[in-house]
Amino acid sequence: MSGGAGLFERTREGLRRAVRGVTQAARAAWGGGFDPALPEADRDRLERRIAECLAGRGGEVSARQRAAELAAIYGGLGAEGRERFFDLLARRFGPDRAAIDAA
Repeated sequence: MSGGAGLFERTREGLRRAVRGVTQAARAAWGGGFDPALPEADRDRLERRIAECLAGRGGEVSARQRAAELAAIYGGLGAEGRERFFDLLARRFGPDRAAIDAA
């Protein structure tokens, strides 16, 4: 029974390493990491990445990859960066309040 537990632990550790590798590769593919505080220069880059993701070019697989890359970026942010991330989403990509009120 202990052999099975060892195999389970090795498999779990292998999966952890794989996830870390994918996260690092995603960050590198998108022009490197973002500062955990998400300063203004990084917010401009992030805004372009989000717009690319929402454009939906390249089909479903590409869209999923871009969404995963955004999740990896978000995962690397600190508390201040995450707050700025959601502020950017709300400000730039949120609903058009005037259109909603008019409807």
